[in-house]
Amino acid sequence: MPPSLFASLHWRFIGPYRGGRTDAVAGVPGKPAVAYIGTVDGGVFKTIDAGTTWQLLFQHEPVSSIGAIAIARSNPNIIYVGSGENTIRTDATYGDGVYRSHDAGKTWQHVGLDDARHIGRILVSPADPNDVLVAALGHAWGTNVQRGVFLSTDGGQHWKKTLYVNDHTGAIDLARDPARPQSVYASTWNMNRPPWFQYAPLHCPGAALYHSGDGGKTWQKLAMHGLPPDMGRVGIAAADAKSGARIYAIVSTGTPAGANSGGAGSGLYRSDDGGTSWALVNSTPRLLGRGWYFGRIAVDPGNPDVLYIPNTTLYRSTDGGKHFTALKGSPDGDDLQRLWVDPKDPDHLVATADQGGSVSLDDGATWSGWFNQPSAQIYHISTDDAVPFNVYATQQDSGALMIHSRGRSGIITNHDWRPVAGGGESGYIFPKKGDPNIIYGSSAGGMVATYDLKTEVTTPIPPQPPVPFGAKPTAAGYSAPWNTALAPSPFNADTLFAGTRKVFETTDAGKHWHAISPVLTGWNPNAHCPGMPTRKSAAECGYSVVYALAVSPVQPGIIWAGTDDGRLWVTRDDGKHWSKVAPPGLGPWSRMDTIAADPRQAGTAYVAVDRHEVDDLKPYIYITHDFGQHWRRAASGIPDGDYVHVVRPDPARRGLLYAGTEQGVFVSFNDGHAWQSLQLNLPTSSIRDLRVHAGDLIVATHGRGIWILDDIAPLRQADAATAQSAVHLYRPQPAVEFSLGIYPGEARPPEVAHAANPPTGAIIDYWLGQDMHGPVTLAIYDASGELVRRYSSAAQPVTMPPANFPKYYRAPPAILPAQTGANRFVWNFRGTPPSGPAHWASPAVLCRTPRGPLGPWMPPGRYRVVLTVDGKQYNQPLTVRPNPYGWHPVVPHPGAC
Repeated sequence: MPPSLFASLHWRFIGPYRGGRTDAVAGVPGKPAVAYIGTVDGGVFKTIDAGTTWQLLFQHEPVSSIGAIAIARSNPNIIYVGSGENTIRTDATYGDGVYRSHDAGKTWQHVGLDDARHIGRILVSPADPNDVLVAALGHAWGTNVQRGVFLSTDGGQHWKKTLYVNDHTGAIDLARDPARPQSVYASTWNMNRPPWFQYAPLHCPGAALYHSGDGGKTWQKLAMHGLPPDMGRVGIAAADAKSGARIYAIVSTGTPAGANSGGAGSGLYRSDDGGTSWALVNSTPRLLGRGWYFGRIAVDPGNPDVLYIPNTTLYRSTDGGKHFTALKGSPDGDDLQRLWVDPKDPDHLVATADQGGSVSLDDGATWSGWFNQPSAQIYHISTDDAVPFNVYATQQDSGALMIHSRGRSGIITNHDWRPVAGGGESGYIFPKKGDPNIIYGSSAGGMVATYDLKTEVTTPIPPQPPVPFGAKPTAAGYSAPWNTALAPSPFNADTLFAGTRKVFETTDAGKHWHAISPVLTGWNPNAHCPGMPTRKSAAECGYSVVYALAVSPVQPGIIWAGTDDGRLWVTRDDGKHWSKVAPPGLGPWSRMDTIAADPRQAGTAYVAVDRHEVDDLKPYIYITHDFGQHWRRAASGIPDGDYVHVVRPDPARRGLLYAGTEQGVFVSFNDGHAWQSLQLNLPTSSIRDLRVHAGDLIVATHGRGIWILDDIAPLRQADAATAQSAVHLYRPQPAVEFSLGIYPGEARPPEVAHAANPPTGAIIDYWLGQDMHGPVTLAIYDASGELVRRYSSAAQPVTMPPANFPKYYRAPPAILPAQTGANRFVWNFRGTPPSGPAHWASPAVLCRTPRGPLGPWMPPGRYRVVLTVDGKQYNQPLTVRPNPYGWHPVVPHPGAC
């Protein structure tokens, strides 16, 4: 389909304003109001008011995962961004190299290192903004040669690899001696992620420290006397010690005993001779947990004895690392990631965490909040049948939430979402059919629970005991992944299905569970499994799981189950018999990320297969129409590198499919034979889930929260002939007579974190060809044929009197668009306005405060829409449904906001 058919569609962010994992930070020395943060899948954010609000930068580049930010001290308008997060969790996404801005982030230029994938640190010479060092970690799930330390002396036009160990060892950190700018240090790390769920990555020999005395042109491996031999990730910082080169290193070793512990020998080490010899300064466990995940250290540029270690809390020492106090964090563990200390003012700090970025201007006594950043990493979503509907979601690092698709104050604010229990940060969540006060959810390790919205009571209902982090599979016959598969029955509200190695069913809302399948993974209870598994042995050693479930809404008893080790099964008799139906030739560790059962045909299913964890970034979509006897690979049009997380069919149009990939959204109008982008204005981000509900398309981004494509009637109704027609008026979907906003009191100012409501009115879409002459008119008639309202593209905006409020509150004039191509107009449910002086009416809503006088509200009922172009009329029926809040709005009184 020509993309111009859908140019009038617009993605709308709804929230939450609850920040997500943020891995990079940089400030401008001496400018406490300005800071930059880099999120792991949401781009770059900038504040110019010390964290009160954040501007969105780097939104529509090919990638959005940020691992490092560096600002040139000699010219703060020059910024370098290293793409690809370096926390390397199981949900990590990749980058495509380094970007440079010459105008403080307004525009960006890609400057190479495309295959570096994950970048740990960037250093810019304090004297020359074109002299840049990059620490590249490389592929997280495979080997490659573009890793190590790279140097550019021309602002990224050319790069030279100056430190390279091998194709599986990369560089993770860099530090510059503030007293000796040509003296720089680097740490290397040999790590990889296995394709099965394992909380920490695997690390192998190769971690070391290196020094360069010529600004990174050449390197020497340090002797490392006093450091432990089995090092993993190492974070480094150089202090301005006049007596000599003081280096700090936060060292992780071996395999930790638990999620928040360090391996033997982990600790804070210090060298006072430039890295020749080292002494263990502190091995307090709270500083060392998950060294592979944190592994950073910062030093006050003006005081070598003041240093900071981010972990579950931000810790500070004032005596060279001997003792630490908690500076920022919470009892739940905020997971602080990085800290920037202003070299001109050490009271000015900028921190990043799993919840976003925060600024302090008073030495950490107070901080700006992070409930103002739209960078949530969402895993799965669902909706309810409320009008307007609610969206339920699970968010990385912050648990689950419920959010309104429309805010009653005229915009969506932090009052319109609430945290909920039941679902965890990584699992599934959905309301109980027929009782939306009960929420079902799953989370890591096989946990399943219910949550009562009224009583706020959480009840664990796991089918088997949850599996703790780091636990190895046992012979008990179960294991569970990070995001535990959970699916409701469309026929029985108390029936749920959950996946471990088997599929489990409950018919009494979790009071009792029973297995309805044999082991569906590659687990072999007789396998010999000493030590750590290999990719060849891991499946039979029990590391594979049932990763995806789908229940047919067409015919009871049909259940699809997919594993993360390349197996796909279907039962047609509620689990009595299972057939192995995986598409041929997938290869080991092909993960069935999502299965969608067709809403019309019992034998049809759509499967998104993800192989990026075996370093294969190609898109894989498979479709069957005969219960898996035959499969068709259906990913044409989706580029390599954009591996697929989810595919879902549209319930209203056969053959209309939507796909969420690692970089965006795609649509197919012919049952997957060809795909095209549906990105429109949506920021680049990984799409982990999507749903079609009430005529809208909702997507879960893994770095920019939840977005809705309002009213997808053009997608459902357009065909190849539409773009060739002179005029096409789409049939409007039923509209609900919502008001603009009903809450009394002061209007919300733009500084309040907010998102836009959907259009208030009936959405009317139409297509205009190129041979149009004269004005276009749109008329609304009621059921009796009486004219209600007429609009014309030739109308001139009414001159409004001077307002006593800023422009950002004012609605634009309602002039009928008549541009060639796709057009969208919203009828506001009002009749022809009475005569009278123009004025600004109420309610006051950002960008939508109405222009008066306003016509009378039209009652719910049946209407007719007539579009007239060049004297020819085009008609469509329109249904207006009553306001669900049980009241009918009245004409507001004239006046200011």
